[in-house]
Amino acid sequence: NRLKLMIIDINNIKEILNKEDLNKLSTIKNNILKTKSARAYELSQKYSWEKHAVQILALYSKFTSTSKDWNFYDSFELAAYRTLATVVALFAEEKKDILSQSMLNFDYQKMIQWSTEYGLSMPQTREFLLPFKDWLLSKNIQSNQYESNKPKQL
Repeated sequence: NRLKLMIIDINNIKEILNKEDLNKLSTIKNNILKTKSARAYELSQKYSWEKHAVQILALYSKFTSTSKDWNFYDSFELAAYRTLATVVALFAEEKKDILSQSMLNFDYQKMIQWSTEYGLSMPQTREFLLPFKDWLLSKNIQSNQYESNKPKQL
């Protein structure tokens, strides 16, 4: 009898194992997947958005102190200035040189004007500036009134 040579691809497990072994392997694989799935579900039950929010608020309360002299409007204005500077630094292409100089001088008026002319309508900046829209518009109006009443220099 002659021996037949068989070429077997060692990367193809189906060529190496017989049907019975393949069935056993498939059963083992399915059992592992079911076990992992059950464990993942159990672990997911430990978490919820509500629990997470409560824990975040507890941490925030623990590590921050509020004083009676805290002023919402001052904090809002500070947040508006910070957001405005960040948005201008990241996204302003129009008048970039002028705006960069304004930022270095802490002169927010040109940045406010840019935000009302361009920023509120640009898709990449709109969501950042929208919470401050009324503030930006009122600051822009105030500045325009100041500029129109300012004595002209010769």
